[in-house]
Amino acid sequence: MVLAGFEAPANLPFARELWIESASDSLAKVQIPVLVLIGAKDV
Repeated sequence: MVLAGFEAPANLPFARELWIESASDSLAKVQIPVLVLIGAKDV
């Protein structure tokens, strides 16, 4: 349901920018500690 919201016509410009964003490129520019959460299960 959440991902389907990105396909709504009003959200497409935002979604296109999100899908092409490179997390590794962006995080390299951050100067403070960052917590990255990926996935659906906590370990």
